[in-house]
Amino acid sequence: MSSDDDSQLRDLVAQTLESKGVLSKLRAELRANVFLALEGNEKFKEQLRENKIISDLLKTEEGLLALHIVKEFLEFCDLKFTQTVLESEIGDQLNLKGQQDLIHDLKIKQPNQSVPVLCQLVKAHQNNSHLPNSSNVQSSIPVRHSISCFVWWNSTLQY
Repeated sequence: MSSDDDSQLRDLVAQTLESKGVLSKLRAELRANVFLALEGNEKFKEQLRENKIISDLLKTEEGLLALHIVKEFLEFCDLKFTQTVLESEIGDQLNLKGQQDLIHDLKIKQPNQSVPVLCQLVKAHQNNSHLPNSSNVQSSIPVRHSISCFVWWNSTLQY
């Protein structure tokens, strides 16, 4: 077999694995395992603890709720490796609320347990034109350009 044939075979295998989702799952698993391996390293742990955005979010009720929603979404979609990375980055500070608790806390009317809470919030937001513009809503989350999308939650979760 020539080098050109090897290259074509490698490309064909890679395309097949990519189209079946195998490569993306392997990449996610590798990232998760890298995080797990680094977790034992004190320097890495210190860098994770220094994540000011996460620290600020964990100090607010709506920030905690947002992280619970993200974790519930990852769990619902069976994205175990992505969830492992998230848990490594936020630490042991967040015990996952169940879907029922999130639905109760968010006061979602007519909940659908076969759909992630995040999707229910998006749908409710799209269907309710009475929700205020995010620029008019006060939030206890320290506003930064990377988390300003959470601002509208503070007073608009009556569906």
